[in-house]
Amino acid sequence: MSKSLKNFITIKEALKEFTGRQIRIMVLMHKWDTTFNYTKTAMPEAVEKERQFNEFFLNFKVAVRNYDYNVSQYWLKEDFKMNNILCEYQDKVHKAICNNFDTPSAIGYLGELVNYANAYMKDEKNLKATLLIKIANYIQFILQCFGVIGDTPVGFVVQRGSVVDEEQAITPLMNVLCKFRDDIKATAGNGPKDIFKLCDQLRDEVLPELGIRLEDKGKDKPAIWKKEDPEKLKMEIAGKEEEKKRKDEEKKRKAEEELKKKMTPANEYFKQMADKYSKFDEQGIPTHNKEGKELSKELINKLKKDHAKQDKIHKKWLETETKKQ
Repeated sequence: MSKSLKNFITIKEALKEFTGRQIRIMVLMHKWDTTFNYTKTAMPEAVEKERQFNEFFLNFKVAVRNYDYNVSQYWLKEDFKMNNILCEYQDKVHKAICNNFDTPSAIGYLGELVNYANAYMKDEKNLKATLLIKIANYIQFILQCFGVIGDTPVGFVVQRGSVVDEEQAITPLMNVLCKFRDDIKATAGNGPKDIFKLCDQLRDEVLPELGIRLEDKGKDKPAIWKKEDPEKLKMEIAGKEEEKKRKDEEKKRKAEEELKKKMTPANEYFKQMADKYSKFDEQGIPTHNKEGKELSKELINKLKKDHAKQDKIHKKWLETETKKQ
């Protein structure tokens, strides 16, 4: 990269699009002693790797927070297997770092360990919190050594401003919960539909402003919450709204096309396809393609079936419209 070729970018400029953590991960995913050029196309893999680590830490916190420490801590076959996997990957990461500081391999091994740990966490009833904490602490330690995470509690902690006391910390959440309770009491008489709507608004609009992701885990299962960056949640919500808008527009377009098809008489149906056909018989069935070449009997027979089908669709629509009048 060079200024003369106009492909030069400063760290300050890169930070306008990506976080410092994402840029650090990108650098770690390339060997230190080889040529490396920063490009936007190199970032998606680093962004995905950050998402993978962050999602693991969030799921880890949920698992430990909801863990019943009164259950037996006797290790089962799966626990010993997970512990052996941890030891195996600790050795792999150590050897990678000793091998000319091979950070790409080390980051890759951490990602594989996270996948194993995620699979282990799925068995909520039998997992052992102490083993899970051991795994999370190790991943945290290596990421701290690489400068990806600072000296913080486990996970990608979002720090905003100075440390506040407990009352100040819980005030925004308690205000939200109090208002939610008041709204529930006010709408309870209107039936469950309004209550469900308020619950969805709490999950999708209110809590994200506080940096809280609320996830429903299915019927008869308690919901879980995760602490996230409020800006990240807002971006996700905006993305979902954009996707919903796109789907609604697509649904509307298909409905308009369907209505147009129903309104079209069979003798006019194929005449709308000027890009395929150029001549038609008295019933409106194509006889020649767009180049003026006569269609085969086999194809004409197929088009006759489509013509009959369209005739039924149009007549059924006419009957429905007549009943409405």
